[in-house]
Amino acid sequence: MFKDIRFRWALIASLLVASAYLIWPTYKVYSLSESEKSELGVTVMKELKDGAINLGLDLQGGMYVLLETDIPKLVEKIANKKTEELRNAIQEADNRSINNQTDFFVEFLTVANSRDLRLFRNYNNLATTRDNESVVQELKIQRDNAIASALEIIRNRIDEFGVSEPTIQKYGANRIIVELAGVQDSDRARNLIQRTASLEFTLVLNEQWEQTLNKIDTYLLSDSSVLNIDLDSPIEKEELAEADTSGSAEDIFIEENILSEPTFDMSTPVEILKEKPFSGYLRAVPRGVGVLTKEYHIVKEILENSDVRRKIPRGGKFLWSNQFETAQDETGNFIEFRQLYYVSSDPEISGGMIQEPQAKLGTAGTDVSGQWVVNLSMSPEGTKRWSRFTGANINRQVAIVLDDKVFMAPVIRDKIPSGQTQVTGFADVNEAKDMANVLRAGELPAPVEIIEERTVGPSLG
Repeated sequence: MFKDIRFRWALIASLLVASAYLIWPTYKVYSLSESEKSELGVTVMKELKDGAINLGLDLQGGMYVLLETDIPKLVEKIANKKTEELRNAIQEADNRSINNQTDFFVEFLTVANSRDLRLFRNYNNLATTRDNESVVQELKIQRDNAIASALEIIRNRIDEFGVSEPTIQKYGANRIIVELAGVQDSDRARNLIQRTASLEFTLVLNEQWEQTLNKIDTYLLSDSSVLNIDLDSPIEKEELAEADTSGSAEDIFIEENILSEPTFDMSTPVEILKEKPFSGYLRAVPRGVGVLTKEYHIVKEILENSDVRRKIPRGGKFLWSNQFETAQDETGNFIEFRQLYYVSSDPEISGGMIQEPQAKLGTAGTDVSGQWVVNLSMSPEGTKRWSRFTGANINRQVAIVLDDKVFMAPVIRDKIPSGQTQVTGFADVNEAKDMANVLRAGELPAPVEIIEERTVGPSLG
């Protein structure tokens, strides 16, 4: 039979037809343009990719990212009693581990023993004995659990992003390798991977502004060394969307108009700063208090100074808005600024109480019509706390905070018995969808930093 030339040709033809049939989904997926992929939608693209051959970095190129978990932040976060003494010990251990190229936990134990710190007092929530060695050993276990959790969360986020079979693996004690084949938008992927996704709803402490500002001004007047800041340093603008941050669920938000097109910025006069070295930089802007873009880095450095932070009352903290904005100040001049908030350091609602985040277009006829928003619901516990919180704080502002940036700070107009809430202020559909994605995947147990990133070209084919 195999000697029959007709049979051989028939067999070859059958194999070619079968190969073409099997390879067609792969060809179709990888020949589509970005606009065509968008038109097909996520569901159709997922079905096509399920039938296609997955090409690795060597065939289609992509992105290689090496992440490192911020262990000092994790160690501070785990503590159920966060004292200034503990923060200083963690900071010194971090500095020593970097300078000496040693393990953080070894340095942390050394610092704690040299300062006669009883770590059990700060970590009595851990199942361990009272000696420092046992506490540090338990912290190492918590580190390993956090890395395992981060691996799963990052994998869930990337699955939503649409990358087929990404490589995500632990590397060493504190690092994670991520390889994403075929990624086109590296900035979006980077933000998706790195974002902590810590969501909080916390009260804005407007009534404590003056007292807190006076404390900082008084301290700076007594010790001017803190003010040795490079006034010409470049502005550290994050790549944030310029979008309106007003609007919310159940009509509790205040609608504000953001005026556009700046003409010029007015620097703060030196005479004012001589009397008010900190609060002099602050000025009235729509919806609160802001800092000029060109003076943003000065105020930011002052607030990050460890001595200044000790002057801030324990129950509060300063947070920046998620974007730079343009508006008209009290003198009638158009300025570019970033808003500054003073909020409670004890959030009423945290990420664990958030459920079913969904990115959608705002409903027609509302303040957010045509804008992308993220709708949230809450767990039974979150719904109960949100109802009690809104009922007790009518006509006060609540800050909706993601990764230590205020996305919006609406005024509570009435008690909200349901757990339905809406977050606005996104630049486009991708930002809103990515936000819903990271919230759905969960909060990273600790921040991660990109310490190495490479765009890899295809080496085969």
